Amino acid sequence: GEPGNINQVEVKASFDRPTDVFVLPSGDLGVVDHWNHSLRIIEWYKLPDAAKKLKEVHVIWNNQIVQFDVKPMIKNGRTMVPIRKLAENFGYRVDWDQKTKTVTLTYENKKIVLKIGSMEITGDVKMKMDIAPFIVNGRTLVPIRFVSEAFNKDVKWLPETKTVLIRD
Repeated sequence: GEPGNINQVEVKASFDRPTDVFVLPSGDLGVVDHWNHSLRIIEWYKLPDAAKKLKEVHVIWNNQIVQFDVKPMIKNGRTMVPIRKLAENFGYRVDWDQKTKTVTLTYENKKIVLKIGSMEITGDVKMKMDIAPFIVNGRTLVPIRFVSEAFNKDVKWLPETKTVLIRD
């Protein structure tokens, strides 16, 4: 709703008085951004070829398939992933407190805390999840959408390929 000139993923991009839209031979979209005096191209995201061949649930970040030592799974309609590997891919610091069964994720000046068995995200971001983190084979699994969105990541579920696509 606000005018701008931001090149980002579809939901975060902004324009200032787009006046024309056209489809290029490549299938990408051209936008005449009138008040920014520019012609902008929206390139549609394409899954890596390797992701199209996978049968199980997988996560793509920075156009790469994230490799986990405990496989992501669907529980109660939510994709659950081992948090340490995902957080480290994002560049976050991960701390585990065995005594309180909490995971603390830190990035720059932002911190979120998740507790095994609790549906609350606390710290600098307060959210309620609809499924609590749990442990499988010594790894803490969390609902990927809530944790990713707590750090302002764009998260899409692509059901036809069982892909979780995460972008900044």
